[in-house]
Formats: sequence, C-alpha cells, structure tokens
Amino acid sequence: RNPEPGLGTEPCDPCESDNPPSYCEPDVNENELCSNDPLKDMDIRPTCAGTEGGRFGEEARQDADGNPKPHWGLDLGGSDAEVGTEISAVEGGTVWSTGFSDDFGDYVIVTSGNKYYLYAHLSEVTVEGSDPVDVGNKIGEMGKSGNAEEAECNQVHLHLEVRKDEETWPTDDESKKDPEEYIGTEFSSDGEPVSDECPK
Repeated sequence: RNPEPGLGTEPCDPCESDNPPSYCEPDVNENELCSNDPLKDMDIRPTCAGTEGGRFGEEARQDADGNPKPHWGLDLGGSDAEVGTEISAVEGGTVWSTGFSDDFGDYVIVTSGNKYYLYAHLSEVTVEGSDPVDVGNKIGEMGKSGNAEEAECNQVHLHLEVRKDEETWPTDDESKKDPEEYIGTEFSSDGEPVSDECPK
C-alpha cells in the first residue's frame, strides 16, 4: 500500500517522485487526440503525390503542370481503406443535407451550431435530412463515389470538411476550416494519428 501523504518518503503517485518510472513520460502528446474521436484510428490517405496531398491547405496539392492547388478538406482512410468502413459523426448535431454531387459523390452534411461537417465519397448514407445525431452515431459507410474514382491510387477514403457560417451552408474559401483543428486529432508527418487517449 502506498503511504499516506506526509507519512512516507515516497509520494502516492510514482510519476510525481524525483525519479519517475519511464512509463510516466509518454511517447506522444496526449492532448493531440481524444479517445472518443470516432476517426482516431484512421490514417491520412496517402495520395499519389504523398501524404501532404490528403491534408487541408491552399497549396496542399499540385495540378498536372506542378502548380499548387487547394484541398479544402482532410482525406482519411489510409492506403488499406475498405469500402463499407463505418463512418461516424465527429460532433453531434442535425443532418442538414444528404445527396449526391459529381465531386463529393454520396455525402452527408451535419450542422452543429455555426459549424457544418461534410462527409463525402460515401458508399452508403444511413441518415436522412433533419435526423438528430450524437457523436459516434453511424452516418454512412466509406466509399469512392464522386470524383474519388478519378484518383490514380487509394481511391477509397473519407473526405471530411468543416465550414463555419452563422446562417447557411457557406461556399466561400474563408469559411473552410482545417478539420484537424476540430476533430480532436493531429497526425504525424506520415499521416498517422499520434495518440489514442485524452488527458484525464
């Protein structure tokens, strides 16, 4: 039994001692990813141009001539992604819209306050407009619909976007936010999630 505070030479918590065990120093920053993040086990999808192409940014990708072009979302799934992988809501809210577009394929948009979460390239949509959703609720399944099929490699993935607006679905570039800042997950340079639990 650990001694009561003030009655022994060692503190109750070994990690607070002068020579803490090695397990007290985690290899990852536990503030970077939360265990309740439904997407925490997904890697960033590597594109043919490399992992960076799957990230958000004004110059995240290159066109056929090698010029930078924007990618307004985060592509998740990794190189071993499979059609039918369950996709769950990363934040609770209300289904604002579902449908199909040439670019996004089958998609779901969930609104939460002034934020809109777009889940695209799905193989199946399992919710309908106005449905309430909680964090972790299944909203669809991963696929390669829309322009994902045009990719030369790793077609199957989830394209996730976060947009912010007080009124309605925004389309301007200023409204498009980096999903890594909203899903509780950050990734290594190789596109792998860096942790699997939140601080207590």
